[in-house]
Amino acid sequence: MPNLVDYYTELNISKESSLEEINAELTKLKRVWIQREINQPEKARKMLTLIDDACEVFKTEATKAKYNRDLEDSKKEVHDTLDSTDAERKEIAKKWYNQGLNYSISHQFDLAAQSFDQALLYCRQGDNNYCSIYDRAAVAYKSVKNYDKAIDCINKAIIENPKNLDYYTTKENIFFAIKFEVLDDLEHGRQADIDALNSAVQKQREVLKYILQEGEKQDSFKDVTYALDQLASTWYWDDPVNKILALQYVDRYIAMLKEVHEEYWESVFKDTQSYFVLKDKEEQDEQERNFQGYQGANHPSVSGGDGGCYIATAVYGSYDCPEVWTLRRLRDYKFAASWPGRLFIKLYYATSPTLVKWFGKSKWFNTFWKTILDKVIYRLKECGISDEPYND
Repeated sequence: MPNLVDYYTELNISKESSLEEINAELTKLKRVWIQREINQPEKARKMLTLIDDACEVFKTEATKAKYNRDLEDSKKEVHDTLDSTDAERKEIAKKWYNQGLNYSISHQFDLAAQSFDQALLYCRQGDNNYCSIYDRAAVAYKSVKNYDKAIDCINKAIIENPKNLDYYTTKENIFFAIKFEVLDDLEHGRQADIDALNSAVQKQREVLKYILQEGEKQDSFKDVTYALDQLASTWYWDDPVNKILALQYVDRYIAMLKEVHEEYWESVFKDTQSYFVLKDKEEQDEQERNFQGYQGANHPSVSGGDGGCYIATAVYGSYDCPEVWTLRRLRDYKFAASWPGRLFIKLYYATSPTLVKWFGKSKWFNTFWKTILDKVIYRLKECGISDEPYND
């Protein structure tokens, strides 16, 4: 019997609900996803198909009873298969793992999480891809905001292979996601667990310090620079009182980068202080002249000014529209959180005002950029990035 879709789990319906209650809930869900069809067309189509299929399953008491029996039989078959030969078990685990990877690549993280759930049923300690399954599963669970399960999975991967610092990077990103969720709740006036925020920040730092320590032992340029950059960010943005500590991390970070890419980095940054935070007012003034809107990239202003999304504003005709708010969130919460992102922001604000000034009213310019930005915004909304206004 093929694996049945568990509509109770997928649609968050109680198995104890009556047929009337289930159908009322399905009607409500359908109405919600029809409303979301404009902003999330791909996900809405998938959910509406799932809801329509569920409506057929729960059409009558008889169809509901048959489905419940089939679902139980399907679960029994899974447990029976767990007792199959070792080769068969590994093949099944590999199939679900690959399916989860494909869903992850297409950003269908809810389906990826389900596939990894199945892979973990068949996976055994000692299998070649044991750690990889837990690592990938952790990323999928993080993306659907199931943080407890995400941390549990990555911890299992770390226990099996404690020297793989990539797994610690995954763990650090989970704590960053928790922190981001709490900050987003606070920003929108929703009730938030401040203890969870403080705990996530502290644990993120602990993991980063371990990556730094082990990266130094292994002489890993990638891991050391990653840890220095992220530690500086946590101290500067999360705890402004400790900016001096952030600067110490930044000084060392840029010094390492210059050793490898001296000419390139010298052409972008005047010295270590101009990379992330500016100690001296004279340097700050010069930086603002060189990179128009740099401060706006990290502390954007609602009124526009230096922090404006120049190209998006020109394309969509307003600084205060849903499309621009979505792109601003990408800038403020994603790009500003890493050194490649901050470098992109600097270069963008160094060039985009001139481009808009020269070509902003040209039809070809707007058509060209709108095609690109529409696709980007569509993907961002699929990933759950809001288009609602927020206070900076």
